This record gives sequence, C-alpha cells and structure tokens, in this order.
Amino acid sequence: MASPALAASAIPALDDTYGVLLLGTSFGLLLQGVILHQGYRYACLPSYKQDSLYTKTMVALVLILETWHSAISMHAVYFYLTTNYFNPTVLFQGVWSVDLVPMATGIVIAVSQSFFARRLWLVDRKFRLLVVFIVVLLLGEAGLSTAITVEAFIQPTLVQFESVSSWMVNATLAMIIAADVLLTSLLTIVLRRSRTGFQSTDSMLNILIMYTINTGLLTVALSTLSFFLAIFFPHTFFADGMNMCIAKLYANSLLAVLNSRDFLKTHRTNGTGLSLTESGRQPPLSVHNTNARVQRHDTTSRGAIEIKLSRDVVRSSHPSDELRRDESYELEKIATRYPASGLNGGSAPSFEPPGAYC
Repeated sequence: MASPALAASAIPALDDTYGVLLLGTSFGLLLQGVILHQGYRYACLPSYKQDSLYTKTMVALVLILETWHSAISMHAVYFYLTTNYFNPTVLFQGVWSVDLVPMATGIVIAVSQSFFARRLWLVDRKFRLLVVFIVVLLLGEAGLSTAITVEAFIQPTLVQFESVSSWMVNATLAMIIAADVLLTSLLTIVLRRSRTGFQSTDSMLNILIMYTINTGLLTVALSTLSFFLAIFFPHTFFADGMNMCIAKLYANSLLAVLNSRDFLKTHRTNGTGLSLTESGRQPPLSVHNTNARVQRHDTTSRGAIEIKLSRDVVRSSHPSDELRRDESYELEKIATRYPASGLNGGSAPSFEPPGAYC
C-alpha cells in the first residue's frame, strides 16, 4: 500500500488543471446569461417574424447547444471537485461530461460562423470560392472536435488521451483561427466597397465595419492565445478553460448581429424612410421615377416653403440577388415646411438617397 506522501506526490496540481476548468465554467456561465438574454430579445423583436426558418432554426440550435455546453461543464467540475473530493485517483480519469465538451464547443463555433459564411456567400459572388474554403475549415473543425470526443471515450486515462489527441486539438484551433480571420477580413472588405458617398449611409457602414473588426479581433485573439497555450502548456487545462468561454463569445456575436438589425432599421427609417432586408445584403441601387416638386406659398407674412417628394421606387439590380429579384423598397412621402428665412442665407433642405445595410 502506497504511503500518504507518495500518493500526495502523484496528485496533479489543481491550479492549472481543474482550477482552470472551474474558472472557465464560471466565466462561461456569465456569458451564458448574456446569451439567454440575447435569445429572449431576438424572439421579441419585430424582425423575428420576418426571418427565414433557417435563421430561426440556427438560433434555436445555438441556444440549445450552449445550454447543454454549460450543463456538462458544471457537471464535470462538480464531479471532480465535489463528488470525488476525497478520491484523488479520479482526477486521472475522464468522465462523460468532460469528454463531450470538445464536441459541443466545436459544433457551436461551426454553427455560429456558418451564419457569417452564408451572408458572405449572398453578398458577393467574387468571394464564393473563399466561402467554400471557409466552410471546409468549419466542417473540418467540427469533425476534429467530434473525433477528440470519441478518442476521449476510448482512452482510459487523461494522460493517454493527451498523448494521442494533442495534434487534433492544435489542428482544431488552427482551423478556427483561419476561418475567423478570413470571415472578418472579407466582411470588412465588402462593407468598405459598399460605400455610396452619402454621409448617412457611410456613417452607418463605418459602425458596421468597426463592429465586425472588434468582434472578429476578440475571438481571433482569444483563439490564438488558446492555440499557443495548448502548444506550450500541454499538461495543463489552460486551453480547455479558455475554449469554454470562446464558444460563448461566438454565440454572443451571432445573436448580437441579429438583434442589431432592428436598431439599424429604426435609425435608417427615421432618417430616410428605407427599410432593411433580412439577409443584410447591399445591392447597388438604381432610382427611377423620381419627381420632386417645390412650391412656395406667400399666404402669410412669414412665408413657407413646402417640399413634397413623390414616391421613389428603389429596385435591386445586383446579380447575386436572384432570390429577391422582385423585391423593392419604397421611400415614404416626405412633406416638410421650412421658414422662408432659409432662402435668405439659411441652409436649404437637402435629401440624400440612402444606402442599404450589410
């Protein structure tokens, strides 16, 4: 029978192993609360009723997977640190919940990133070859994550599992980083090309560009850090603890984009009267049948200028908009009165054709 000192020396350090899992689970639960709030907001917004079945199914799948991801993370931490508190030999063995974490993480990231890949596919045909490559990366990442889970159930101890699956973990993180960098870069390029020269449209596009870059940089930075931690600290759970939070960030990024559409739609409609599409594409705009009439009425001493704008029909002519060929946007009639003093050195009213949201 081994002495207590020998048994104690065989116990792995908990600070950089199961302590990291505890911290990753705790921060992941905080982000899980944000995800549930985002999901509730999405179901309450008007755009929810207009979204396709694909979008609704994807959001529901992400919410279910993230809830399941949080549940198995809590079970794993409770199993090792509470149930088997006086049984340190269990620390070398895997439990079903911790074995399922890699697969759940990989599927959540793949599903979340597929939304942005689909948007990029619809926006510009020039990038479709790259989109296919991105989809291959996402499928490979999800496949390797599933293979890691299968290997975890096969190997009897965590030490043997680590020796067999370390290359798969590194390859999975590399695919996540590559897909994220490509998506962020291409979406930024598309948004920059969508500038119309009008201040109202370009200012909104600048907001979208900054949001795309910020969210992309956050996920890329954390994924890259997790990648290097997995390489240089192979006998710790640093990468595993970070991956628990990274999966939540990808889901939050997806839901934040969906929920921001109504805000941008309200902002755009208040300024120009143009509604937004569900897919967020920006087709080149051609304006037809525009008749503006300006009438001056000197019925009072003050005087007034009445500006009436008849209905403008804006139709999409982008070749990638085959599914929405008959879609048109109508600018609301605007009737605004300005004081006659605007003619005497005042600023004249102006109207800027709006762009489209991407």
